[in-house]
Amino acid sequence: MKALKWVDLHFEELVLTVFLIILSVLITVNVVLRYILGSGLTWSEAVCRYCLVYSTFFTIGHWIRRSSGISVDFVLQIVPHSVNSLFCWIVRVMQILFFGFLFISSIRVFCSVYASGTTDGTMGFNMAYIYLACVFGFLDALIRSIQVIILNLPMMRHKEA
Repeated sequence: MKALKWVDLHFEELVLTVFLIILSVLITVNVVLRYILGSGLTWSEAVCRYCLVYSTFFTIGHWIRRSSGISVDFVLQIVPHSVNSLFCWIVRVMQILFFGFLFISSIRVFCSVYASGTTDGTMGFNMAYIYLACVFGFLDALIRSIQVIILNLPMMRHKEA
């Protein structure tokens, strides 16, 4: 149970850390090889690009879970406090709908690119694998959005009472 709680709190951080380590090591090795041996790894730039794209999409779930996204909250400051919690719920439901739409759309795009068979010129991978970052990222964002509502449900009930 402790491990599951740790994964819940740190999943995106773990994934982002792994991508950052891979990115840093490959760039450093490639720079050293280019300056010492005169030639670098041809595939490392593509792997770094993939790590950067995947980390970008996993960041979405991280800021949702931490509630650290940028928001415009001037409306919440001018409305009465009782309406404030209603607006927060509306925004959270819209967020779930938005990420649900993006998740479904990203699956369609992934399937379309996979079926086309387009490959990456550097590594020969199917380009669908780069689009898989959207699927994973938006799924994570959708799960985290639902989780934030569930975790805040007792707090919202307590405010209304």
